[in-house]
Amino acid sequence: SGSQSTCTEPALLSALEKLVRAQNKLVNVVSFLGMSRYIISHQLVRGLADVEIQEQVLSHATTSTELDLASVTKLIEAKETGRRSTAQIEPAVGLNKLSDHRMRDRAHMLPKAGAKLASEGK
Repeated sequence: SGSQSTCTEPALLSALEKLVRAQNKLVNVVSFLGMSRYIISHQLVRGLADVEIQEQVLSHATTSTELDLASVTKLIEAKETGRRSTAQIEPAVGLNKLSDHRMRDRAHMLPKAGAKLASEGK
């Protein structure tokens, strides 16, 4: 006791074709590439060994409206280069530092800013 349909097979296929919209395959590829770049960016940040750089990239991502794979990569490279450069110049900075007692001696030897202004006013 099923109902009989008066619709023919070609008419049914035509109706189905109207319901199913054909999508351009290029759109699928572009959206997949966009998603894969997002996933790669996410894995790149997630896999960083330096937690401080990871935090900086994540905080930058909250303020940036467009943060794609290329800009994430550049940001990480810049942070890592800065870290390596700091490590290279840090020992040299220690050689130029004044010891605490020399800083105290120098502070006593330098004229105070208020005393200089008072003597200029006379």
